[in-house]
Amino acid sequence: MEYTLRLGNHRWPFSFPLDDSLPPTVKPAGYLSPFIRYFICVRLIRADWQKARIEKHFPIVIQRAVTPPRAIHLEYEDENRKGVRFYVFLPKNIAVIGKYFSLNIDLYNPRRITIHRITAVLIEERILGPSKEKNLIVLKNNVTDIVDFQGEHLHGTFKFILPDSIVASFSWKPASWPFRNPFILRYELNLEAHIHGSFNNIMIRSPLTIINRTPINENEMTPPPSYETLFPAS
Repeated sequence: MEYTLRLGNHRWPFSFPLDDSLPPTVKPAGYLSPFIRYFICVRLIRADWQKARIEKHFPIVIQRAVTPPRAIHLEYEDENRKGVRFYVFLPKNIAVIGKYFSLNIDLYNPRRITIHRITAVLIEERILGPSKEKNLIVLKNNVTDIVDFQGEHLHGTFKFILPDSIVASFSWKPASWPFRNPFILRYELNLEAHIHGSFNNIMIRSPLTIINRTPINENEMTPPPSYETLFPAS
């Protein structure tokens, strides 16, 4: 479609839908790390072929608007050779980006062996087509503030906040190319009781589904670029 424009500034509002199945933006975790980026290209093509066309690219961030899966509670237990029993209870297997996630811990230590600390590590695995990265640590915290605990029983509810920088769990495969490798991003929560002595630690691993927080309101959204930004006066 061609237009003959008079001298001056001109504005054209436009919009277009995005495919709901698009995988979200994924930033690289490091050098040569796989990532997903999106750009909007705005192009003004002039009728006079001797005049260069005007083209601008603007990065955008895409988040998947999906219905969260049904939350379930998870329970784990393990015991080491010294008789230390470690119980972990997750009220739900879903965590929200930027929000607190809580869990319950019970540790029975009948021989009062020294428990140096209990740590929580959130591990990310990303499979983006042929590229795979595992054991990416996105969060590491001490679950409790105890140091060298020697009591007989430790119980409590503990919580930690998920960083805003992580991406929600997803699995995507292009319908038009069913034989291509899928795009997958998933998480595992590792809880470890560090116990005095060799080979005494207890590790509990649990899959964790991470979802986006509730949509931000319009006042928090970045405004669209102005006409002057797109096409500055020469």
